[in-house]
Amino acid sequence: MDLLVKIALWSHFLAIGVGGSATFGIPVVGRMMLQGPPEARPSFGGTIDRLSKMGRAAIGVLIVSGLFLVWARYDAAEMPATFWAKMLLVVLLIALVIYTVRNGARARAGDMAAAARGPVLGRVGMGMFALIVLMATLAFQ
Repeated sequence: MDLLVKIALWSHFLAIGVGGSATFGIPVVGRMMLQGPPEARPSFGGTIDRLSKMGRAAIGVLIVSGLFLVWARYDAAEMPATFWAKMLLVVLLIALVIYTVRNGARARAGDMAAAARGPVLGRVGMGMFALIVLMATLAFQ
């Protein structure tokens, strides 16, 4: 069991890195896409799509590994308030990701209001990700 816990923890940390890369990378590439020449936009869009898929896969790994870690190593009833704050933020981040993916599809279809929301959603996602890491740090210190 100890080996499975270590593999789950390693997977969790790896997925945090991948998710963070998507969370912080998508807004950077999006800004480059808006500032770049129109002929480069499809390439930037493809990069955003790949980062988005990586981020969504990371969320799946985080959910599975996180549930396993709580089940195998911790008593959920004894988790500190910062853990539950982190979990609330995770749920909100997942909702934000779903909304952002849908918003991105509308922006690609020509919805200018959706395109204008993109950078704001990116900043909100970065802030939420940073708060999740902070709450995890406080919960497991």
